[in-house]
Amino acid sequence: MLGALIAGSPTSGSAASAAGQSRHASLSHLRVSTHHLPSTGGPVTVRAKVAAAATCRLRVHPGVKLHHAVTPCRGGSVRWRLRLPANRTSRSVTYRLTVIAHAHHHTRIVRQRSITVGRAPAPRLHAMSISTHELPSIGGPLSLTAQLAHSRRCWLTSAPAMQGLPATRSCRRSAVRWRFTVPPNPMASSTQYTLTLHVAGIGSRVVTDQRTVTVAAQSPTCPGQTDTSLPITRAIFNDPTTGRPADQDAVVNAMINLICSTSPPANGVPASVNFAMFVDELPEVGQALIWAHDSRSANVRVILDGSNAELVDPSGVITPNPAYQDLVAGLPAGSVVLCGANAGVVPLPADGDVRRRAQATAPSTDPQVVTQAGTACAGDNILHTKLLAISSVDTAGDPAVMTSSQNLSPHSEQSAYNNALQVVGSQALYDANAAYVDQLATDTRNPTLGGDLASGPVRTGAGDVTPGFFPRNDSAAFPPDNSYDATNDRATDETAELLRHVSCTRPGRFAGSRHGATARTMVRIAMYSFGSRTLVTNRLVALATAGCDVQVVYTRMPTATRTTLVAGGITPVRLSDSAYPLPDGSTTRIFVHDKYLLISGAYNDGGTIARNQDIVQTGSQNLTQVGLHHNDDQVLQLRQTAIRGGGTTSVFSAYATNWGQLLSLAKAVRG
Repeated sequence: MLGALIAGSPTSGSAASAAGQSRHASLSHLRVSTHHLPSTGGPVTVRAKVAAAATCRLRVHPGVKLHHAVTPCRGGSVRWRLRLPANRTSRSVTYRLTVIAHAHHHTRIVRQRSITVGRAPAPRLHAMSISTHELPSIGGPLSLTAQLAHSRRCWLTSAPAMQGLPATRSCRRSAVRWRFTVPPNPMASSTQYTLTLHVAGIGSRVVTDQRTVTVAAQSPTCPGQTDTSLPITRAIFNDPTTGRPADQDAVVNAMINLICSTSPPANGVPASVNFAMFVDELPEVGQALIWAHDSRSANVRVILDGSNAELVDPSGVITPNPAYQDLVAGLPAGSVVLCGANAGVVPLPADGDVRRRAQATAPSTDPQVVTQAGTACAGDNILHTKLLAISSVDTAGDPAVMTSSQNLSPHSEQSAYNNALQVVGSQALYDANAAYVDQLATDTRNPTLGGDLASGPVRTGAGDVTPGFFPRNDSAAFPPDNSYDATNDRATDETAELLRHVSCTRPGRFAGSRHGATARTMVRIAMYSFGSRTLVTNRLVALATAGCDVQVVYTRMPTATRTTLVAGGITPVRLSDSAYPLPDGSTTRIFVHDKYLLISGAYNDGGTIARNQDIVQTGSQNLTQVGLHHNDDQVLQLRQTAIRGGGTTSVFSAYATNWGQLLSLAKAVRG
């Protein structure tokens, strides 16, 4: 603001008397170019008319350095040019300009004018923002930005006090930014910090603005968590033969750990946890899901096969399923979906359990023929998926997807070999799998669901990942039985299509099987149930005939499939022992429950042979007609390139090692 105008002073009495004594000397028409200047000061011109004077002098108060303050002025006009300095104070400054004309006989004539230089502008602070208003209990990085004007110094304070805030700094630029780390909150309740930005300008004037950030309460320990490290892309395997719970429960523990990594809300948006499971008899996983809802405010959604409401023991006694009851009681209404026309029916109809309901060969006009069968969501048999997809699992907000062969039951942990593939960091992959769960949650039959959701590969940090969803059919009707349908399979069998692109010539320097004199493209299968997937079987035989190294470990396989493989030069090895001796002297049944396929070598990629390719396909789908056309199933296919020095990729290498262990054990069991 400019200061008030100060009027010029009248001529002093002595000066007037002197002027009266010299009638010819005069000083008149004194003018200044402006009476007001902004705080920045500026140029000023002073003019006057003079008669019968010898010299003229200009004085400025407060003092300003002048050039040629005294100048001859015998007649006519006189002019001075000067510059008033910027005002560095919070008050306006008035400069009094005095012109003195000296005439003969020591006569002096005085005239005055004043100029006000406005006070320095107050500092301005606007557009202040922080990167987030909510942080997890561990605290984390925070950035603060603001737009400033007329500022000189800035500093931050916090209530309550926070260590590590930026020190006072010069901030003369229009845009400023601070980065600092908010400390962890050790309290059982959330802590809200009020951050105040202080901006000082000229004249010690200070303006402030505030923002708040809330650090979440120290969460209760996630039940069942065994690993607090950040999730990464990796393969997980259990081992039922050691008798140690940590080995038997490895895949289940990985599920729990991933759930326990669910991020708290970011800028008010909660994470989403999507869980779909065939058999859910372990309360520990449900407790972690409830924790994610209660302690992370996550939107938790659980989709279960319709058989999970009750448990049926070997003697036929029916009891409520505690794991299911816990989920229903601990999560908001509607969070748990029990799928299928036979959901909650106990005992299940003999033709509506894991064997699909027999249907008439001819299509029926009775809608009950379809809706009576099975406990699946989109399929007409069972929901066989074992999928976990979480929208955010770390401070960076990375999503994660885990696909698995692991059912949640003590039997599946203690007797069955299982695996899981965890992929972290791909939003596109998460979105695809969350969309699949969206469809399952509608509990609506859809024979073409897998094809409807089909998508190409998604680029991730570990390689290209292609999600696969089932049931897949080439028409809007389920096949009437479980037999091989060549037309349907050719349009829908993704595994057969994957194998069709495998090339047996020159696998590359860092991939394939290195046994023997010649390196060969390698195909390995670990499969619980290898059924009448004729396209898959025939393609494996064709690959073996072409020189690929093809080997299979399995638990269940029909005679016709085994006969075809053996005739083609592939000897599948069965792993299923009903009395395997454990270290403590007891015995248990062990078997392969994995459903994975490995390829290492050359791959025909759209007419171009790509070598050194490592491919893992794993998930919940058995190589059966039911798995392809009738079940709710899900798989991930991860394709990586083996590199010089590293050889096979880390995920593929883990699967290849696991497969070798299964083969060795199968051979040992057979003796």
